[in-house]
Amino acid sequence: MKFIIADDEPIVREGLKTIIDWSEMGFTLCEEASDGKEAVEKIMENNPDLVILDVKMPELSGVKVAEIVRQQGYHGKIIILSGFSDFAYAQAAIRYGVESYLVKPIDEEELIDALLKARKKIEEENLSGLYNSQKLHNAKDMLLKHLLTDSMPRLDENFTDYGLTFHEPPFQLAMLDYSCYRDIDSRFYYNYWQRVYSHHPAEFLMIDNSLVILIKGRAAIQHFTANIPAWLGKAEQEGLLQPFVIISDTFSEVRDFSENYQKLKNISNRRFFYYKDNKPVFLNNLPGKDELVSAEKLNPIEFTESIYMAILDKNTSLISMTAQKLYRVLQNRDFNVEQIYQIMINCIVQLKALLNETYIKEFIEFNENELINQICTCSTLYEIINLLEDRFTLFCDYVKKSSEVKIIEKVLNYIDLHYNEELKLEKIADLFGYNPAYLGRLLYFRIGTNFNLYIERKRLDKAKDMLIHTDIKIPDICNLVGYQNVEYFYRKFKKYTNYTPGNYRTQHCNN
Repeated sequence: MKFIIADDEPIVREGLKTIIDWSEMGFTLCEEASDGKEAVEKIMENNPDLVILDVKMPELSGVKVAEIVRQQGYHGKIIILSGFSDFAYAQAAIRYGVESYLVKPIDEEELIDALLKARKKIEEENLSGLYNSQKLHNAKDMLLKHLLTDSMPRLDENFTDYGLTFHEPPFQLAMLDYSCYRDIDSRFYYNYWQRVYSHHPAEFLMIDNSLVILIKGRAAIQHFTANIPAWLGKAEQEGLLQPFVIISDTFSEVRDFSENYQKLKNISNRRFFYYKDNKPVFLNNLPGKDELVSAEKLNPIEFTESIYMAILDKNTSLISMTAQKLYRVLQNRDFNVEQIYQIMINCIVQLKALLNETYIKEFIEFNENELINQICTCSTLYEIINLLEDRFTLFCDYVKKSSEVKIIEKVLNYIDLHYNEELKLEKIADLFGYNPAYLGRLLYFRIGTNFNLYIERKRLDKAKDMLIHTDIKIPDICNLVGYQNVEYFYRKFKKYTNYTPGNYRTQHCNN
């Protein structure tokens, strides 16, 4: 407990500080004053539990100080010290709620007795004030809960008696749902969000591990909706549990609290379907319950076939669009979580069957059981859709690589049949429907050299074979493998083999 000493004599102030053990009495000196005016300033600034005032001080008397601070709202205990016993002073002091009137020189036992009485009253009042404050808080919470959960709430209550005001429409409800966590310090999160949103009119209530915030007034609503994503991000950075945040439409009547709260509860119960990357869900962006389509009207095979065709077309954008479309469709169907898992599992099994019919080698290692297990560990529909989109994109890469391998083999077969013709990469790329530069890179990865050098080596290898196994004349061999200039053919052949064509035939035929 804090106390202030106000006396114009320094020796008296020092004596008061040492005459007893203040800390043992439970008091801590927070300020001193040497005149009445200073005493008033320091009392109102520090709001101490106890003030010890000299009755005669410059500027203002102790009794006048007591009168002024009482008028300004100070409720602490006051002890007045006087150099003489004066009934009029004592009577005035009592009028201003002075606890004790002690005559100097101060008797130690009298001071201790006065302090004990003051301390007892302070402790009793603190306890009573805490009790009343808690009682009012509990009553306020009960009333808020009644307004939110009772479909026919009593609206004849005097809300201001409970510290509630509802004269600032429109209103909005926000639910921060922590119910998915087993152990949560609800009081901590209540206080945390109350601090975050302390500068705008709002009421806070914790119901079943969900913090409900009643936001009052258009400016407060705009501030909340604009800043809640950043606040959630900051809470995540601080390592706090992430709530599922649902925000109602705005409304103007207290009687509408219950209806809007129930809408939040309905979405909270479908957390699996709507939770997405810690982003708030706004009710005005969602279908109403009467808009949810029956589960029987969804045909999962159509989705599987769409994904299959997108994979065959190697179209990752279409895969993403189809996956997100499925996400929206499943959100708006009246499914339960078990049905979602079953739909996803059926899609995976059907897709594997379709892919293995077309790309057996590439998809023989597609372990659907592993993927199904991963799906079943997902806690939201959004996680499942992202997992499948990533895996389907990977399948698309498999198909793309498989298709490219087949194309390269066809290109190499074409070169084997037409190596002696005038071959250009641009012509072959156009023939097979590829960009020349891209096809050139694919060929390089497959054969380890560039297109022109590959053609040259193919022609020279054919020439080597003809020189050894036929009697065809060298100029004719030159023409047969695609060279029009014999001299040029000689230069290329010697550079490739270190022999002239004639020497190569002689050397190898003799062997």
